[in-house]
Order: sequence, then C-alpha cells, then structure tokens
Amino acid sequence: VMAQMYWDSNPCVSHKPNGCPASDNPWFNQFHKMVRNTAGHWGVDWNHESEHTQAFMDRALDFWLQEYQFDGFRFDFTKGFGQTDPNDFPVGDEWASSFNADRIGLLKRMTNGMWARNPSSVVIFEHLANNDEDKELADFGISMWSGVGHHNDVKGFIFGNNTDNTDIYNSGIYDAPARNFLFANWMSYPESHDEQRLAYELWNFYGGFSPTDSSADSLNRVIDRLKIGWAFNLLFPGPRMVWQFGELGYDYDINFNGRTGEKPVRWDYYDNDKRRELYQLISKLFYLRNNYDLYPTSP
Repeated sequence: VMAQMYWDSNPCVSHKPNGCPASDNPWFNQFHKMVRNTAGHWGVDWNHESEHTQAFMDRALDFWLQEYQFDGFRFDFTKGFGQTDPNDFPVGDEWASSFNADRIGLLKRMTNGMWARNPSSVVIFEHLANNDEDKELADFGISMWSGVGHHNDVKGFIFGNNTDNTDIYNSGIYDAPARNFLFANWMSYPESHDEQRLAYELWNFYGGFSPTDSSADSLNRVIDRLKIGWAFNLLFPGPRMVWQFGELGYDYDINFNGRTGEKPVRWDYYDNDKRRELYQLISKLFYLRNNYDLYPTSP
C-alpha cells in the first residue's frame, strides 16, 4: 500500500511491466539497488537513507518490543539496507558482499536507536557479506547469522562424510581464523528455515536408514547420529538456535506442503522414548550454558 501511494504505472524495466515506485516515493527506491541480481528482489526496495523510512522502521521496532514485549529481532538479508549503486561493487559481486561503509552506517544507526530506546534488546543479522564487513558489525555487538555453511558441515559430520573435521569448527565459531570476531556472537546452527531437516536427510539420503522402516533400531541410529551434531554445535560459544521441533528429531521434508507451507505439528514425538533422549540432551546442554560461566567473551 505504501508503494502504491506513490506509484509509476509505466513499465520501468524489462522485468517490471506493471511499473515501479514513483521517483518521489518517500519510502522506496524507484529501482532496485541490487540491479545485477534479480534473485535479490523481494518486492519493492526500501530506501534506508530516507528519513521517512528510518522513522517508519524505528517506530515498527519499538511497537513490537514495547507493546508485545518481544526480546528482539533476527533481520533477514541486511545487506539489502545498502543504498550504494551496485555498479560500484566489483564485477562478479552480484550479491553486493564487498565492504560498504554506507551500509554499515545505516545498520548501526538503526541498531543504536533500538538499543537506546529498548536496552538489552536482541539484534541478529543475516548479513552474509565479506568477513571484513561482518566483523565490523559483530564487533559492534550485533549477533551474526552464519548461513548454510555450518549446517552442511554438521551434516557431513553426522553422516561420517567429513574427512577433515576442522571444518565444523571453523564454520561454527566466532574466533576461527576466517572470522576473528571480538565477541562470541557468531550464530551457527544445525537447522534453520533455510535448510533441510537433518533427520529427514538421514532417513532419505544416507545408507542404512529408511523412513519406511518403523523398527526401533532404525530410529535409534537416527537419533544417536543427531545427538552427535547437536552436542557439538550447542557447546560452541555464542548464541544458539533450535529450529522448531529440532529437539525431537523433526523429519518432514522442508518442501512438504510447499517450501513455506504449513508443516505437521508433532507434539506426540515427545512421547517417544528415543526422541525424548535428544530433547533431554539438548535441555541439559542449555542448562550447562545458562548456569555456568563457560563463555566470558560473549557481549
């Protein structure tokens, strides 16, 4: 609706036959900044340099934090805050990952305001830029979302495919040489909304397991493999995440009922003794983290 209030209905580019935001739209760019890569277009493109967009963002964040007592936010694709002409990035950098001071300034402005008005609120960025930019934001105190790399390394670990298990360390920890963050705020995880469920992959793509095999032995081996990956990840310093029902070995395809479609809610998994072992292991690991000063470098 905000885009349509100031809209140019004429075709503006070849892939936008129905028009674009008008040049005087107070909130949106007329043309996407990530012009080289239409895979990075999700609706119209916010202009984060606009004072009107900044005021809207600040008020929206405060509303959820204050009215509904949210703890904080995990922001998706924060590279998209950048307003630099993409042609200023190196050729081949279609995802605009190179260091960009303007983008960093916009993100720090938003975060500073959020923390000033809502002390202790949680800020997590799915940024996925080059490490020099990720590190500047991480050392500012923002938790950084690690992306798919660590998931794949955990997967290789529990499948027994990793010949060099240093990868699972390097992809998942804040002070590995590839990151060298000041604080323990690299948020790696075994599963998320963007990755296939580990249990599903064990059932369907790893020899010796079958989703049609209802025997206790088959489920036992799946859960025992999952314990290895979860224990390794959850003992890393920094924030951890358990994606919905991951603590019970959720094993539905990520594309079940469509990629973002509703998935079955399986509270009954807790009634299974073997699945409950995984739940109890994860619970005990979080108890250790929450009750002992294991990671004094956390911000």
